[in-house]
Parts: sequence; structure tokens; C-alpha cells
Amino acid sequence: MVTGQKLQENGTFYGFVSNPLDYIKAADVLVLPSIIEGLPGVLLEAMCCKTPVVAYNVGGIKEIVNADTGDLIDKKNETGFAETILKILEEPDSNKIESAYKLVRNKYMNSALTMKFLNYYSEVLKN
Repeated sequence: MVTGQKLQENGTFYGFVSNPLDYIKAADVLVLPSIIEGLPGVLLEAMCCKTPVVAYNVGGIKEIVNADTGDLIDKKNETGFAETILKILEEPDSNKIESAYKLVRNKYMNSALTMKFLNYYSEVLKN
């Protein structure tokens, strides 16, 4: 499809890579145009790498992507999706990037999750 559209100069397909975080860190933006999702780990990884994110508002994505942490686009709004990517490429929003990073560090890192589980188990065992 890329060749048919003569877009070879506009992107690179790397295939399988053993450490995708290196690629996510180097990216200008991570786009997730999925129309069906749960809570995608790749968005959390991008946020932790301080890479801006754009995703459709489907499934559990809105639990982590909102006006403060990234760009959430209505499902099938391809024009809005593309325009948002271009806007980020021109001028990334450092406040969103930092808020997204803090969200992941405070709520989704293993250390934070471990404490939530320990607190929950302690409460259950008391009863």
C-alpha cells in the first residue's frame, strides 16, 4: 500500500524489534488508530517515555488519555486524527507530556500497583 501510494519517503516499517521502548522514546508522537481497545499498554509506555499520544476514544483509552495527558479523538474522525498529529509535530504540548508522565509514574508503575494490592489484601484480611 505504501509503495502504491508512493509514500516510501514518509515512513519506515521496522518489523519485529526486541526493545520497542527505544523506538517509542525516539518518536515524535505515538498514534493508536485502533477502533477496538481495552487499556493499551503501549500508550502507558509512550507516556512513560514522554512521547505524546493520539488515540481514538474507544474502550478503556479514556481512562488514561484525556485533555491533560494526550489527545483523544472521536472514533472514525480521520480528519481530526490527522490534524491532531500534525499539530503535535509542529508544537508538542509539554504540559500534556509531563502530566501523562506523572500519571503513569504515580498510578501505573509496578511499585504503585504493588502498594494498592498490599493495601487491599490487608483490608480483606482484617475482615
